[in-house]
Amino acid sequence: MNFIGRQLALVLVAAFCAETLSDEVAPAPITCLVISGDGQTVISGSQQGITLRDWEQLAVQRRLPISFHQLHDLCLSPDESMLAVAGGNPAEHATVAMFSWPQLQLMWTKSFSEDVVYSIAFDATGTQLAAGGHDHSVSVMNGMNGDLLHVLNGHSKPVTGVAYLPGGELLLSCSIDQTIRVWNTANGTLARSLTNHTRAVNQVVPGKRDDGTPVLAVSVGDDRTVRFWQPTIGRMVRFKRLDAPVTTVAWSVDGGRVFAGTQDQRLIAVEVQTLQTTVLDVPPDGWIHCLAVHPLQSKLVIGTSNGTVRKIAISE
Repeated sequence: MNFIGRQLALVLVAAFCAETLSDEVAPAPITCLVISGDGQTVISGSQQGITLRDWEQLAVQRRLPISFHQLHDLCLSPDESMLAVAGGNPAEHATVAMFSWPQLQLMWTKSFSEDVVYSIAFDATGTQLAAGGHDHSVSVMNGMNGDLLHVLNGHSKPVTGVAYLPGGELLLSCSIDQTIRVWNTANGTLARSLTNHTRAVNQVVPGKRDDGTPVLAVSVGDDRTVRFWQPTIGRMVRFKRLDAPVTTVAWSVDGGRVFAGTQDQRLIAVEVQTLQTTVLDVPPDGWIHCLAVHPLQSKLVIGTSNGTVRKIAISE
């Protein structure tokens, strides 16, 4: 099942739950997760809207509905003064909404395109926001007001992920068309394409480098691989093949490992240098759609297709 098939499955599960549990709020599949920089709040998104949970107990603190049908991604600005959420109405329009954080007051809403957004990302300054979606394009907008700055065209199929490299001069996008593209953000031109994946690419995430070495990025896809890149020069460094398509990935805080969620409901730690893998203990609770690593503790949270947000311990 490719990325679009998984998104449709999430929507169908949410609709089924809503029909069968009319007297209470039914759990909807978790589509996106982020942890605040102080480690105190877990923010999740689903077809039911935005949910805030405290870190210690994962108890719900607040729910905020959305004005569109599908919510696929959310992210905090680098200074954590804003929360961007994105999705839209299938076959109608994409929508990005910006809220103040932590007040959650609506700042602006932008509807565009003819279908939904799947992924959004801030640049390093928080002044630009990139949105990749079903229409094969990446829209780059002003983070302060939603004004459109560039539309990046080049992918031949829906864009599943976007991410800025540290510094903000380059933007990564990945797609069902099996490619990762590297864009110059100043003028919206294509710098290079990375074409080693053999099936849909589901996510691409840059790491951090403070030692002067080239920044690494990790990508995962339906070809069951976790691939490490130096995107500034267009080089694939190494890759690891797993037993099932990989749906989501996140870096460890120290950058020495990545954590990958797979379609067979497993969570796997992959060492960046050696590619050694460790399967983490995760109770079966639907396949893992998204995950976020805690900034201060050796733990992460996963969001599942059964609507669960679950805390997982990770060894050093």
